[in-house]
Amino acid sequence: MPDEGPTTRTLLLAALIGLAFLGLAHTLRARFGLAPSVEAVQTWTENLGWRAPLAFVGLVTVRQLLFLPAALLLTAGGLVFGGGLGAALGGTGIVCSALVNFAVARRVGPAILPGTLGDRVRRLSSSGQLPLLIAIAVVTAHPVGPMVLGQWAGGTSTLSPWRFFTVIAPTSYFRAGTLAVFGASLPVWGSPASFVSTASLLLLIALPFAFPGVRRRLL
Repeated sequence: MPDEGPTTRTLLLAALIGLAFLGLAHTLRARFGLAPSVEAVQTWTENLGWRAPLAFVGLVTVRQLLFLPAALLLTAGGLVFGGGLGAALGGTGIVCSALVNFAVARRVGPAILPGTLGDRVRRLSSSGQLPLLIAIAVVTAHPVGPMVLGQWAGGTSTLSPWRFFTVIAPTSYFRAGTLAVFGASLPVWGSPASFVSTASLLLLIALPFAFPGVRRRLL
């Protein structure tokens, strides 16, 4: 029997859950003064004093519940803490978030992925774990790559938690480092260091488009 796709009831339930999450995110952001901007995150972090580093790791970890983009938070981390510490804190938050998403996906199963993505994960897994590991590494290391999809894909595959961790740990810190260094250069915008960090970030963002296969999938 052909797949009839999601029912109207399922779509309505998904829409209601999405609206509930949006409402919760808006309420929490308003409660803590966390507007989706680098300046707001900077102000929020600086007002916490000695608790700021741990709070920032927690914020990056739960950013999806607040609908705060990782790129924004990691850039703000570099602005507040500097390139080195910002990269360390941001990378730790990404790793923690990735492990949570992996565990949730492993618990819920393939139903958490859209149909086409689930089919792609199964095809990659059938070719061995290496193609899937490479895909997860690329989307995690890329400054604006879809990390969450990679983490869910890993959780619904046959990857062991340890192998997943060995891939996302270094790539998470790499991603956090590129954005934190960029954020740290913002106060000295116009300096040679800011031009180098900006050019490096733009190059990393554009790099996947150098591959014809990537361009075909996106276009």
